[in-house]
Amino acid sequence: MKKIKVLIFGCNGYGKKVKYLLDDEKYEVIGFIDNFEDIQSTGVYLGGTSKEKVFAPSEIKQVSFDYIVIAINRYENSMKMQLVQLYGKEILSKIVTFEPYEKDIFWLEERHAMLRNCADEIYSNSVQGNVAELGVYKGDFAKYINRYFKDRKLYLFDTFQGFDKKDKETVIELGIEKQKFTFDDTSINLVLDKMTYKENIIVKKGYFPDTATNLEDRFCFVSIDADLYNPILKGLEYFYPRLEQGGYIFVHDFGGYSFTGCKKAVLEYCNKNKISYVPLMDNCLSVVITK
Repeated sequence: MKKIKVLIFGCNGYGKKVKYLLDDEKYEVIGFIDNFEDIQSTGVYLGGTSKEKVFAPSEIKQVSFDYIVIAINRYENSMKMQLVQLYGKEILSKIVTFEPYEKDIFWLEERHAMLRNCADEIYSNSVQGNVAELGVYKGDFAKYINRYFKDRKLYLFDTFQGFDKKDKETVIELGIEKQKFTFDDTSINLVLDKMTYKENIIVKKGYFPDTATNLEDRFCFVSIDADLYNPILKGLEYFYPRLEQGGYIFVHDFGGYSFTGCKKAVLEYCNKNKISYVPLMDNCLSVVITK
């Protein structure tokens, strides 16, 4: 599939956010635009993590692109006018402001963007270890872990048959969940079909943590999306001691009302072990735990 070529106008925080929110399977960021000459000449921007070329606005006539995304929140109109003065009103059809879904630009969820950002930090800091997800369901988040950690083994822990009876009984005993979700409409083949680097996938089907017995690996990134109190607590107890310094654990559903056992498990583990965490403002209010 031919990728849509994008230039991002603005090299600061919004520029970085746009870069990570664009689905890199569909869009290719071919460079940035900025008015500051120091940034154009040195290429030091976005915290020093990006390698794309920075163009002056007057230089983009030499570049073939499909869209320009304006990624500065206060000077949108003046930047549009600057481009119109340089290239005429025709350029307006290729200008997109940083708003979800405008012009059919597909923005990833914030959690996916955060994953890309953390992956860059892990590689920049030479953090070792493999990656894992506990609670895979249909593999819609795992495919991004596989994509952004293309040289690491990805362990996928799941029953691939929905919630285990033991965990549902624990939920009833604690009185913390009243959900009808089963998540049993999945399969290993369905998940594997979404993976880019299938050779790195290690499927661990069954009840966790039994499926991790005799596993010697350490980890730089782990996603825990098991929904219920018991598997989330067991996941933290297993993975955090095996997390490399500079690694990250994402826990899904921390702040939502659907699976209140998630927050209970995270607070219980973190408070007991004096571990800090950062809540995210993604769709399901995830939390990030790091070392």
